[in-house]
Amino acid sequence: MTPAPRPDPAWKGVLDLCDEIGALKRRMGEGHASREALSRLREETHRKAADLRRTLAESRQPSVFADLARRHGLTPEDLAVLAHLLTRFTSPGRGDVAGRDLLDLLCGSTFEKLAAMRLLRPEGALRRAGLVIATFRPRGGQDPLDVRFRLSDRIARRFTGGSSRLRSRAPSRGSYPDEHEYLLDLRDLAALHRERAALLFDGGAGEGTLADADLRAIRLRIEQAWRALERRIRASPEAPRYRFEGLRREFSLTEDEVLVVVALLFQECFEADPYVPVVDLVKMVSDGEAAVLRKRALFHREGRLLSKSLVSLEDPIAEKDVSAVACLNNWVVERVLADPGRERAIPPDERIDFHLYLKDLKSSSSFFRDLDEGRSAH
Repeated sequence: MTPAPRPDPAWKGVLDLCDEIGALKRRMGEGHASREALSRLREETHRKAADLRRTLAESRQPSVFADLARRHGLTPEDLAVLAHLLTRFTSPGRGDVAGRDLLDLLCGSTFEKLAAMRLLRPEGALRRAGLVIATFRPRGGQDPLDVRFRLSDRIARRFTGGSSRLRSRAPSRGSYPDEHEYLLDLRDLAALHRERAALLFDGGAGEGTLADADLRAIRLRIEQAWRALERRIRASPEAPRYRFEGLRREFSLTEDEVLVVVALLFQECFEADPYVPVVDLVKMVSDGEAAVLRKRALFHREGRLLSKSLVSLEDPIAEKDVSAVACLNNWVVERVLADPGRERAIPPDERIDFHLYLKDLKSSSSFFRDLDEGRSAH
């Protein structure tokens, strides 16, 4: 077995500065410091940020940072973005960070933040070369302020020598122990598709580009992940009882529709905003520009997602559904995530309807006749 690579000592000063800047920013955000203490923290943070840029600019030692700067023409400011994202990548949590928060780590003033926004724009060197991936853009969010960013798999592997964060859960060839593990595999599949979309439509990956290897690798991983999921489902005798699997079978959901529902489900579970732009969902399930044009049909009114009330659209522009944002309808979330041992509560509108029905009821015989008709209909 090949031993795991040791961190390059040349990174230590850079990453220590990133850790110190992050700690100072957290202290400033706690709200306990006096005005004088806040002023000192700001000055210290500004000094550390300048030290970080100077260290990256003046380093003459061979390192991943130096190699990336030479290959892609990166500035010390670009390298500082990569250093902060590497720090976030190795920290607990999602591994990505909102552009607004990333700029706050890089800059000390509003003017500096406005000037540094160019580093995170799609046309900037980092995103253009596929070194940094945009993972999520919220409804109505500003690019790059509200977009979430992380290191691309290729660059993460350069630093860690390991596989991507998405593969951190050990793959299993056996059956699913429970539905939770099944849902996590579906979540990882959706994340892989989002990464492919970022490379295709955000990073400028194409034949012969530096990001092309990443694109080919992610396509292979998607294919392998689908095969692994299907194999594990077939090996799981309890799978037909899984709530999500029951939903998939009942509505004969395609792979694309499954991905949309899963992406919206986890968006609602882990983000404050349950909405995702329709155009981002279409890109997620598309493997190229031609596919984007075809797969807009997923969100047509007569399509399964909308006609079966699985998904709702809101805020379309000029009545164009592709400009809307999407969310799961509440009954879908309740069906997939509700405790199976808990009795379903009767919604208020159903209680009102039943109350009105009883009010208009003429006799008990009509009640039992309606009850028998309801049973026979089921």
